[in-house]
Amino acid sequence: MINSKLRLSQQYRLSIHFTNQVIRLLSSSSTTIKNHHQGALPGGFSKESLQQWATLHWSESIIDDSRSSRQRQRQIIQNQQQEVDTNKLPYVDLFSKRLSNESIEYLNRQKYPSNELLSCFFGSRYFTPERMLLSPFYFNQKKKTPLELRLNDQYLVWSIKVHSPLEIIFTWELNDNVKGCTMIAYDPSLRKVYHGNCINSTINQSGLFRLLLLPAHEKYAQLLLNGMVEEIERSSTISTMK
Repeated sequence: MINSKLRLSQQYRLSIHFTNQVIRLLSSSSTTIKNHHQGALPGGFSKESLQQWATLHWSESIIDDSRSSRQRQRQIIQNQQQEVDTNKLPYVDLFSKRLSNESIEYLNRQKYPSNELLSCFFGSRYFTPERMLLSPFYFNQKKKTPLELRLNDQYLVWSIKVHSPLEIIFTWELNDNVKGCTMIAYDPSLRKVYHGNCINSTINQSGLFRLLLLPAHEKYAQLLLNGMVEEIERSSTISTMK
């Protein structure tokens, strides 16, 4: 019993050590966007904050999944003791767009602006082809509209891991080597909405991804942001007509 407690204490200290290293690494080059909110990204809606969240989230997931394997868990602890390799950090992007006065007023009237962002993101015309492509593979999934989604709910391939009034982060995973996360957020002080993505380091180090897939991904990510803003503008216009 005592040995078990000592092992748990050691693992906790090493986990804190790893967390602090990641925070120091990412904070050293941070160009944080200041905003006042209580959410998962205390440093603000920045690429570095999203990258930090994804790195720690995947690290914790690996530890949780490996409790049945002592050998694998020892390897994870050894990895945590090592310095963080910047080349092994996940790929991250972040795009933003300024909203009109009408859209700002509309979002500020919402109890949870992030719910409206989620509905507009998945309901945009640019996301429609992807939804139609994925829907047949998830026909048994419990049907919920984006406005009904809450923490840990799943929508097609995405699972909501963070749900705060101004931000939502949802993750997706095809296998251990192919996974990522997406963030949508609203900053009322800067009058902007954000769309960011993280993709795990295995994909990030692929030459094929960087040369061919990355340019297409970034253009598509910007299209999805534009589509979300279009839907917000449309919703705000409809609300003023009622």
